Amino acid sequence: MLLTHEFNHFFGAKLKLYKGPYWFTEGLAMNVAKQIPGKTFHKPFPESKKESKKYLFYRLNMKKLSDKMYIPQYYGAKIIIDKLGKKKLFQLIKSYKIGMTREYYETRFYKIYGIKYTQFIDEAAKYSVRK
Repeated sequence: MLLTHEFNHFFGAKLKLYKGPYWFTEGLAMNVAKQIPGKTFHKPFPESKKESKKYLFYRLNMKKLSDKMYIPQYYGAKIIIDKLGKKKLFQLIKSYKIGMTREYYETRFYKIYGIKYTQFIDEAAKYSVRK
């Protein structure tokens, strides 16, 4: 699983996924590797929805790195893939560009999915808290 996860990062770099949100690269790698939180992946869950949202940061922020970040990132990617659709995901990725800002990304996200990025983050955070 770990090797599959790391290979996914290699291909993600080739597809220029790192121009978008950092959390998606980790979440996608976990989904592809089938590192399912609480089953095949054993890291701590965030304690609250507010804490989960903290780990769904747009760009890499070394101050926010924690073992708890993987769970919300997994669920964020899972929602995009399973609920919002792979076809729209490819459309979003194709819109990535050099120097892309968070505002540009959020606008594209809304145009493609029809929901605000903040609503999506709220949904992902809801799944990420240990029940």
